[in-house]
Amino acid sequence: MFAVGLTGGVASGKSLAAHILESLGAIRFSADEASRAVTGANSPLVSEIARTFGPQVLLPSGALNRAYLAKRIFADAQTRQRLERLLHPAILRLLWAQMEACRYDFAADTIVVVEVPLLFEVHLEGWFHRTVAVFAPEAVLLERIQARDMLSKKEAKLRLAAQWPVEQKAARADYVLRNEGDISQFHHAVLRLWNILRQEAQGQERPFQIHRPQFIE
Repeated sequence: MFAVGLTGGVASGKSLAAHILESLGAIRFSADEASRAVTGANSPLVSEIARTFGPQVLLPSGALNRAYLAKRIFADAQTRQRLERLLHPAILRLLWAQMEACRYDFAADTIVVVEVPLLFEVHLEGWFHRTVAVFAPEAVLLERIQARDMLSKKEAKLRLAAQWPVEQKAARADYVLRNEGDISQFHHAVLRLWNILRQEAQGQERPFQIHRPQFIE
């Protein structure tokens, strides 16, 4: 298994990149999908979240009221950190189990892409052979967040402030995909990244070389 960690700012296009890589042959996992899996209706973790933050975080069905919870955690850093302390261990256990299954069940050059928004913030670099950041300027991200989630500019800024600045993520990654508006160009960039990753996956005996981030456009 050749493990690739994929990250980026909110609304950067990292999920799009992950799905394109999956269509090309990668196995894809997602921290957001893992989060939803471990917080299904009536799960023990959901019960713990309700005990911590109050019954108003639940819908009548017993599922998390994700919209309400999002407003709370992005408006208050301490509340967000309390929730992360509850969620992160379960999410990471599931992601690690998924990756371990691939390690045993697939060929050594199989590319496994794991989409993790907080990859660098929670220090997961050691899980991966390579890391990729999807980059777009903050102004572009703000516009996308407002349009996608129907948020005010202030609310969109709070979402971005919950993560490292996009430039900081890009500086830490091995490869950077630019996604500033031209979807066709972005698709071509992801294809070029795929070809690079395939070559690296097939030559894993080569030592890893620390280098400046390589921008793929």
